Amino acid sequence: MRLWLRSYAGLLVALVLMLVPGALSAQAVRGQLSEENTSAPIANASLRLIAPDNSVAATARTDSLGEFFLPFDGADAGTYRIRAEKIGYRPAISSPLSLGKSDTLDVHVKLARQVVLLDSIQVTAPETRRRATLVRDFYARAEQGAFGHFFTREDIAERRPLVTTDLLVTVPGIRTIPRRLGDGASVLVRGTCTPTLWIDGVRATPSFGMVIDDLVRPTDIEGIEIYRSVAEAPPQYQGLNAGCSAILVWTRVGR
Repeated sequence: MRLWLRSYAGLLVALVLMLVPGALSAQAVRGQLSEENTSAPIANASLRLIAPDNSVAATARTDSLGEFFLPFDGADAGTYRIRAEKIGYRPAISSPLSLGKSDTLDVHVKLARQVVLLDSIQVTAPETRRRATLVRDFYARAEQGAFGHFFTREDIAERRPLVTTDLLVTVPGIRTIPRRLGDGASVLVRGTCTPTLWIDGVRATPSFGMVIDDLVRPTDIEGIEIYRSVAEAPPQYQGLNAGCSAILVWTRVGR
């Protein structure tokens, strides 16, 4: 009976060796990858086992615990290295690892964090481009001395108004009427005309009781155009329902 069991065991070992070629000569490197300063495991990192001839003998990725396994079969004994890398860390190559035939070597590899500077990305939205074009057109009209009264950003910074109507009241023909409650004032042109207000090329219709001071602050304004007659305004701000006069406000791009 004992002789039969020994024969059966020997047959089983022989069968395993037939099914797993090179089982006795298999080599492997296993271990863990962690951060240099904190020793925290590094997951999903890439590892390559570099053979003595600089070829790649095996590759692997770390699991959630930073652990890895690099098996390879049929290689001779020699000196190997592990190259580990992941975005956000400085790539590293381990010190030489002496690996004999059929050896399984346990190692611990560490990576140092590295700040990765990406190329800057500039996003220009269509609305931003549109506003930049409108502001450019405003300055072109101001330089040409077109009809109207102009306040540039430089003028506004020099005068330091508390509210927007502090600027408008300095224009001949403009009268402001302070509100009973709160700051700000309503605006009249030539005594009785309530001007049409445009902000960044869009007609603004203030709610009841609101005035221009509620809609734009001096710090947000790039420029203002005041036309005491709508006929003096640029063509796109004339026409039916354009009103008797116009105030065009251009806000600062990016504010």
